[in-house]
Amino acid sequence: MANDVQKYNETGFERMLDSFFDGWTFKGGKIPPVDIEETNNEYVIKASLPGVDEKELDVHVDDHVLHIAGKNSSKSEDTTERHYILKERYSSTFDRAFTLPEEADEENISAAFEKGVLTLTVPKKAKQEAKKISVTINR
Repeated sequence: MANDVQKYNETGFERMLDSFFDGWTFKGGKIPPVDIEETNNEYVIKASLPGVDEKELDVHVDDHVLHIAGKNSSKSEDTTERHYILKERYSSTFDRAFTLPEEADEENISAAFEKGVLTLTVPKKAKQEAKKISVTINR
């Protein structure tokens, strides 16, 4: 019984997370890996981008979708004279796309890039209070 409750809670929790992050869906693979945090006032997205030069990054919003794209370039070396035993460094491109929630303030997103970590801060729009509409009856 306890296991059933735990399974239900995990499933319920997973469903809740899935529904919450419906607005954060991504297209493509999981490269670069990201962490997404939420506070009362903003979302903070941190992407690990080791070996990526800041000049090779393209971060933009298009139609409520935040794109993180770039190129990871290992130095191109002339390999004709070399015999590698192991070569794991390579050049690649990446593109992650996240649909932003309605409350995201797209006009005020800020970015910082330090030590291979891209940090994007997406502020939330101020919540508008419900507007009271008075109804007058004409007789």
